[in-house]
Amino acid sequence: MKRTIIYGAFLFSLTLTAQQQQRFCGFDQTIKEQDRKNPGLREAFDRIIRNIQSHQKDGITPGLGKLVNGVYEIPVVVHVIHPDGAAVGSIYNKSDAQIQAWLDRTNQMYAGTYAWPTNAVPADFGTSAVLPVRLVLAKRDPNCNATTGIVRYNGGSLTGYDTSGMAYQTANGASRNAIIGLAPHWPEASYFNIYIISMFDGFASPNSGLMGFAAFPNTADPYYESFMKSGVVTNDHDTTVAHEFGHALGLYHTFQDGNYQAQPGDPDYCPPTTGVCEDDDDGYAIRKEQEVDIHYGLFLRILRSIPVPGQTIREYNTIR
Repeated sequence: MKRTIIYGAFLFSLTLTAQQQQRFCGFDQTIKEQDRKNPGLREAFDRIIRNIQSHQKDGITPGLGKLVNGVYEIPVVVHVIHPDGAAVGSIYNKSDAQIQAWLDRTNQMYAGTYAWPTNAVPADFGTSAVLPVRLVLAKRDPNCNATTGIVRYNGGSLTGYDTSGMAYQTANGASRNAIIGLAPHWPEASYFNIYIISMFDGFASPNSGLMGFAAFPNTADPYYESFMKSGVVTNDHDTTVAHEFGHALGLYHTFQDGNYQAQPGDPDYCPPTTGVCEDDDDGYAIRKEQEVDIHYGLFLRILRSIPVPGQTIREYNTIR
């Protein structure tokens, strides 16, 4: 167990060093808002997952959904919300080919076959647990007409969108509800809705800041979706959609509910320490060994989109 934690801390520091541009996920804010609107709903979902896992330990296996060569195919519809006048293939209006290649890379990450650069993953990182999920652009729309699974909308009709994109952490940009009103969900029981927006809160950088967020599986249908900024589609080795869809399948962040904004007090960006092992310096509750393994794996591997066994079990049960 000590070996796991040491490796985890070491790789965690490497990740921070490699990401000085600071890419953020908006899941924590999203789930807090969900908990405020629907108190107790997430706990009920977690109890259902634990119950399924308990049955599995007893040898009772839930019925499987439809598989294609042993893989769950998830139909997705990508709603591209572009600024007024943005040509297809431009920075805020990615082409169909770019979007397809983006999903192809994500599926390779889930399958454990993605070709990471040789210096991107340490040699002792371990073997990926294959996540048998494939994101597939929808072939039929809700009326059974042929579709590419990609729908484009002129966001310029929404107040603030052309200059600031979507308002999420500030009031700058078009609201989430306004965007969904422009680009309505396709039925949630048949599709996963992904929204590609220009930017969040007027922050134009394509590879830093808030990159995206996704709703938890127990979210009410009108808000079960994922929003991501346009840059993630073509950023080199970008893991945003793989990470966010993990949330949509029921995965938490590594240090869920921790205060990552706490002031470090020293230049190493670690929590202030007393040097006394018995003191809870980081304020993070002691977890069971299995939880620690899974949570470390979630940050270190889903960030690189390399799932670990505990994650694949939880995601399996969510799909079922």
